[in-house]
Amino acid sequence: MQGHIDKISKKIDFDITRKPIGATQWDFICSIPEAEESLLRNYTKGPETLFIYPTTRCSRNCEKCSLKEKVPMDIDITLIKELIIIQKSIALKYVVLDGDVLMSRNITELLNFLADNKIQCSINSYSKINEEDLLYLKNKISKIQFHMTSVKETEYNHDIEETLELCKKHDIYVAIIFSIDLDNYNQIEDMIAFCKEFNVKQFSFMRLNFCPFDQTNTKFMDSENYLSLSQKLVDLRQNEKSMHITSNDAIWKGCGACAISCTIMADGEVHPCAFLPLHTGNVYQDDLTDIWKSKIFNEIRTSKLAGKCGNCKYKFHCKGCRAVAYLQTGDYLASDKGCWIE
Repeated sequence: MQGHIDKISKKIDFDITRKPIGATQWDFICSIPEAEESLLRNYTKGPETLFIYPTTRCSRNCEKCSLKEKVPMDIDITLIKELIIIQKSIALKYVVLDGDVLMSRNITELLNFLADNKIQCSINSYSKINEEDLLYLKNKISKIQFHMTSVKETEYNHDIEETLELCKKHDIYVAIIFSIDLDNYNQIEDMIAFCKEFNVKQFSFMRLNFCPFDQTNTKFMDSENYLSLSQKLVDLRQNEKSMHITSNDAIWKGCGACAISCTIMADGEVHPCAFLPLHTGNVYQDDLTDIWKSKIFNEIRTSKLAGKCGNCKYKFHCKGCRAVAYLQTGDYLASDKGCWIE
């Protein structure tokens, strides 16, 4: 539900200075006393979406990556397959494979398993994908999403452009998610133009560096910057026909962490999302169903938030970005300073 509310509100006029993008439908849900209780019962069952990092290997070799000093590892493929079957019987419908996915030694086995069990799958990619791999992926996944920070001429962007050309050639559904911060939020028109040039079907953004293992220099937008960015995007998407303009950010579409999704890292650690590295349990020792119902998950799921976020009528649906709040304050239940709503 939360991942699609901005689509529903696309053609509805509203004052974005008073409401987040998804609040048109949120207002309706908030007006029904039983709605929150019903949604909570549904959310408590288990994740509808699993974000899985199948490997710690990465081709980018970033200078400040926190994984550089650790021995590379791949997820336990036997365990993760068993876990997926159990969760499918409860609520699981979708798997997103994240990180430098094709660096995993088990990726073919995992993709074949998901396809055989009719579990919808997409991948997020940090790096270039060759034509042979793209043709294999086309029949296994619903979407490829690439991570970018700018459209400037760089070696990384050149590699992504080559892959985008191949995706266009073979009619593969492509999305791009941009990391947007104080340094590049005023370049949004260039990002949209770049996506349209390469026939990208979905543009989205997030306020975090796209790699969860390197958030050291993230320059977060303040509420005024974020409002300015959102106003531009709302205007741009009103008449956009060929590309869906959306966001992975909670203030736009609601946060699914602990409600409909969680993240499993290659070492088995389970997080509300990849960017909120709280220890909640490890699937190599703990049952995911128990982790899903643990203290941290329940606090985020039921929006036991502090300050402005705790007093907001949209807190159950939006939650603010718990990862942004945690990185800025050290408290995963603190208010999200990027929100402009009074």
